[in-house]
Amino acid sequence: MFRKIIAIIILLSISIRANSYVVSNGLGDNSIFTSIYSAGSGNAGIASLNFYNVTPLNYSQAAIIDKTQIYASFFGDYLYVKDNTDKGLHINYSFPLFRFLIPVKKNINFGIEYNTKYLSKLDFTNKNIETDYILYDLSYSRINSLNCGTIFSSINLKNRFFLGIAYLYYFGVDNKKKTLDFQDNNYSSFYIREDYKYSGFNLNFSMTFRVMKDLSFALSFLPSKKLDIDKSLEAGNISSSFEQKLYDDFVFPENFIKFGTEINSGISFTGVKRFNIMADFHYRGKDKGLYEKYSTDEIAIGIGLERMSTGDIFDTFWKRCDIRTGLFYKKNGYLDYDKNEIRELFLTFGITLPMKNNRSAIVLSLQIGKRGNLSDNKAEETLVRFGFAISGLETWGIRRGYYK
Repeated sequence: MFRKIIAIIILLSISIRANSYVVSNGLGDNSIFTSIYSAGSGNAGIASLNFYNVTPLNYSQAAIIDKTQIYASFFGDYLYVKDNTDKGLHINYSFPLFRFLIPVKKNINFGIEYNTKYLSKLDFTNKNIETDYILYDLSYSRINSLNCGTIFSSINLKNRFFLGIAYLYYFGVDNKKKTLDFQDNNYSSFYIREDYKYSGFNLNFSMTFRVMKDLSFALSFLPSKKLDIDKSLEAGNISSSFEQKLYDDFVFPENFIKFGTEINSGISFTGVKRFNIMADFHYRGKDKGLYEKYSTDEIAIGIGLERMSTGDIFDTFWKRCDIRTGLFYKKNGYLDYDKNEIRELFLTFGITLPMKNNRSAIVLSLQIGKRGNLSDNKAEETLVRFGFAISGLETWGIRRGYYK
């Protein structure tokens, strides 16, 4: 009985240090918060009015589309971690996005969308840990995702001023499991599992203003949003009396997450024929509640350059492609375990491959960069991120007349 009490105290008091520190704090990684198109141009482009570039940050961009759109995208990561004790952890992410958009009137679009906002997958074991002359192995696993279902509408006012509004419903889970395996057979191995379920909603207000033919400006705003949390604790291989004590003594975190206000702005300028320069700024305030301890303001800046397509279906294939490159910097919204800021810097590339008389396209992106550093964060991560999207424009719904 006494040994089980010691084991419970050890398990609850250990500070888990993950090899991938970013995905271990807060909701996880949200490095992807834009479209595949923008991912290739330094995460910039919310002001770019392009059929293949409606980002989850700015739904007013959808107003430029004059046909029904079916869109699907996917991101995948290759992650290499290096710290003072270990290196070589590989983690694959999946950030899917699906969208269906249809014109309902001459200048109004309506759409639905699903995408993954945050994602964290982690699994590792620390062996031969010693506490009070007791040897044990500690295993830790976490699967966390925050998803979003969206209903949005956009309006085109004389092909110059574009407005968008979206209702976002958030839902997701965070499952954490700690397993203690004692090397001494006199101790019973057991696990503790924490489960959190998120739910909540928010609104996204956005606008894009075409100042002149070659210059546009965009702004989006999301008010501070609160997610409610249902939480539970499960203890395995512990007698009922001790399990009850564990429930009674365990201090649950706050039962809500409150995201800070989010503001996104961008500018797009075609200063030289067929060359588009884009710059974006992103800000999200500090979280409150569950992850407040490791939260900070999030800031991202992106700059991109695009060689635009000629738009002529009779031109050569490569002249019909959009080719992009860019650079973006980000101060992550979550701190590392020593409460130091985490910074990221990425170089990006992208291309749009046209199909079917320019009505459909495949969009590809590549991002290469680094997150954190050994001196400040005791670890650094090198990432190679691939993005793939396919977009089709169909003649369902009502064709509009203001593109004449």
